[in-house]
Amino acid sequence: MRAVTGRDIVTILLLVQGCAASSRTTVMVARTGSNVTLPCLGLTGIAHSAVARLTWLCYGCTESAVVAAVDASLETPLVQFRDGVTTVLERRDRIRLVPETFALRYEPVLVRHSGRYLCRVNGLSEDHANIELVVQDVPSQPGVPLITNFTSRSVYLSWAPSSRINNSPIQHYVIHVR
Repeated sequence: MRAVTGRDIVTILLLVQGCAASSRTTVMVARTGSNVTLPCLGLTGIAHSAVARLTWLCYGCTESAVVAAVDASLETPLVQFRDGVTTVLERRDRIRLVPETFALRYEPVLVRHSGRYLCRVNGLSEDHANIELVVQDVPSQPGVPLITNFTSRSVYLSWAPSSRINNSPIQHYVIHVR
């Protein structure tokens, strides 16, 4: 497995243990600043011409971490389509509805847009067909290094971890010596 770099997008289908095969979450991982298109999974089996109402919802997009489940108290309506008219409710400068597919398009996406997305078609809830968007960015810098001990041949350093990992856990640090 390779790390997500540049404008790569990785899609993973997760089957939740103990759930029916129809219960699934599509996970999309993207780098901050890239353009991302989320497909409307609620359209399965519905003709484009049969769509009278469509709403894109995000769960947890205002939270500091991606939520684990769809929770109506964290629901944020983003875009509505009714009788041929599209209304963008949130993030007007960054999102749009792709008319041909009813996909949600971020131009560009940011870490704070991470969350669970659901495309609700004609008022029907397909909670099993949601997308978890994880947007990654470089973590914030760690705290200032402090010398906690030293000998003639070694130095012991410590520092506070990064305050924001931005969905990119730190795997190791590199220390340069001059």
